[in-house]
Amino acid sequence: MKSLFFIALVGCAGKEGVEPKNEVLDGALTSYEQIAPLTKLSAYQGAAHAGSGAAANSVSTFYMKADKSGNEEFYWLMISAENGDPVGQYNLAMKYLDRSSKFHSKIRAKFWLEKAAKLGDKKSNEALDKLNQK
Repeated sequence: MKSLFFIALVGCAGKEGVEPKNEVLDGALTSYEQIAPLTKLSAYQGAAHAGSGAAANSVSTFYMKADKSGNEEFYWLMISAENGDPVGQYNLAMKYLDRSSKFHSKIRAKFWLEKAAKLGDKKSNEALDKLNQK
């Protein structure tokens, strides 16, 4: 059924004044520009679950803006860090260092900073130096 709607949408795309109508989708996301980011997000989530730390970090960035509770962002940061992405490990550590965060934990932050530093992340080395000076 979806493919038929897509064919109808493509068939009408070049004709002026012809707008595809679908009562089920009326008022929903119907333009490619609105659907594309959701498709991309889904692709990144799949890549993250398949082991891409960088993809998980990208998903966490989306949820940083979309989820005010911070739970989704934290979930994807954790996946990114566990998948071995040094940027994700650094970002997770910063989340743990944020005193206003419900996830605040200096010990866990240090753990992830050390992991990222071993992978060559310069920001993590700098953050570890500051953390050890306190």
